[in-house]
Amino acid sequence: MQHHEQFTSHDEAPSAGQPPVAPAIRRNPADVVRLYSRVAWAYETWGTIADSRVRRRVRELVRQSGGGHVVEAGCGTGALLINLARDNSHGFTVGLDLAPGMLAAARRRMTRQQLGAVEIRRGDVRELILADNGVDTLTSSYVLDILPPDEIVAALTEFRRVLRPGGRLVLVNVTPAERRRHRIPELVYGTPLPLTSNCRGIRVAPLLHQLGFVDITRDYVSQIGLPSEVVCATRGVAHGG
Repeated sequence: MQHHEQFTSHDEAPSAGQPPVAPAIRRNPADVVRLYSRVAWAYETWGTIADSRVRRRVRELVRQSGGGHVVEAGCGTGALLINLARDNSHGFTVGLDLAPGMLAAARRRMTRQQLGAVEIRRGDVRELILADNGVDTLTSSYVLDILPPDEIVAALTEFRRVLRPGGRLVLVNVTPAERRRHRIPELVYGTPLPLTSNCRGIRVAPLLHQLGFVDITRDYVSQIGLPSEVVCATRGVAHGG
């Protein structure tokens, strides 16, 4: 299931007193990083089952951006990163992740593929070791939704900082269910079951408006009952320098 929405700042302005994203987290983000390291060996099985539609959409949106300096923040085992690098054969592609197990798997994958202008680094979305205004396209999947609200804002601010004016941002998050049958992640969130790595449903479009992003679109995509949003936005030329 998929549907597409386009927003204006009026459409997506959060109501007074209402946070634009879910306020609660039930597991420390550092614990989730360790979880990702432990499950790196099996992560692509889950990715194929639950994320294939989302990955195709992300690849399509990043490809439309025209290449250049492309960054995937939270590259996991590198399955999507490989395709981003292939599509960006005349540019430079960087994959960032915090989980050592994921980084090791991604590096092994890249070594087997023998791709050229691609680099994998340890990196934290809340404090990117990247120059200002230097990235043409930045994408990040299932990273923001494990962070506390203030750290989501910090990460989005970092994304805006490193993107060039007019650069494109493509984000994927678990999002609040829009159908009853998509509520499984809400039911298991906070339990010991690692089915969604304890991501909780958020909507980032309101925050992107507040940070000066424009041309914001949102696709609601569900696969095996997991509701996700694919949000695409452009860094405004005037906002934030």
